[in-house]
Amino acid sequence: MEFTEFAVRVLIIFFPGMLATLVFNIFTQRKKQDYNVFITYSFVMGFLCYFTLYILIELLRMVNLPLAQITFLTYLFDSAAPIAIRDIVLGSVVALCLAILWSYAYRYKWMQRIARRLWISKQFHEQDVWSELFNMEGTPWVVIRDYEQDRMYQGWVAFYSDSYQENELYLRDVIVYENKSGKKLYDVPGLYTTRDHTQLQIEFQSGGEYYGEGPA
Repeated sequence: MEFTEFAVRVLIIFFPGMLATLVFNIFTQRKKQDYNVFITYSFVMGFLCYFTLYILIELLRMVNLPLAQITFLTYLFDSAAPIAIRDIVLGSVVALCLAILWSYAYRYKWMQRIARRLWISKQFHEQDVWSELFNMEGTPWVVIRDYEQDRMYQGWVAFYSDSYQENELYLRDVIVYENKSGKKLYDVPGLYTTRDHTQLQIEFQSGGEYYGEGPA
């Protein structure tokens, strides 16, 4: 793919936005995003980084600190204006801070909680019920019933897949039973399972409550 001078200029200018998006994806362990979604997030976060930096500098100048204001819009719309490396560096520092805040808001569902309190939305924070349940606070203790193999697995969820379609689970401190008779067969320290979803039933113990971080 050939990059024009304008394209390279835009990539440099919006590096803070791309950095914030990449860090957010790493912190939240999100899968690779669609190219258009990544670019959109990067542009939005880029503008937000520079706007935040502009406000911070203005506040510092109000207390008589001799700081030069950023010239983001100038070199964005004027191709002859040189890009100030200082602005890119400071914008990247702000990007890291915003990425951490963004990840925290995503982890604790700030937007969804606000929307529900204002009766704006009832949608899930995640893409499906599977993700919504397993991304809740704490570690779920579950009973998994595998009807095809006549097995029942009791343990706590250490790792899980992102979506219902993959339904991968890794359990720790697992007790294995026969499903029909309830007879205990053996214990294992860990168990990985992924099956056809029509053959599985997952039960959250004590009404789906969560019990801290699980045993070590």
